[in-house]
Amino acid sequence: MKLNAKKSAQFKVIFEPGKEGGYTVHVPALPECVGEGKTVEEAMVDIQKAVARYYLKTLRSENGKDRCYDG
Repeated sequence: MKLNAKKSAQFKVIFEPGKEGGYTVHVPALPECVGEGKTVEEAMVDIQKAVARYYLKTLRSENGKDRCYDG
């Protein structure tokens, strides 16, 4: 069975300038999720992917499937 439901959530994100340029971004509510990018926009896309991977990993482990997911 394939689900096509889309859910969204909002999280506070914190951007920090990198020492050598670019940005690092993290989600205080999800300390495992960190992203980075040369621009704020790239960092935002990266953190969105990190959050999606986190939730996919969580769903897979809750369903008794693979506990590790690399992307």
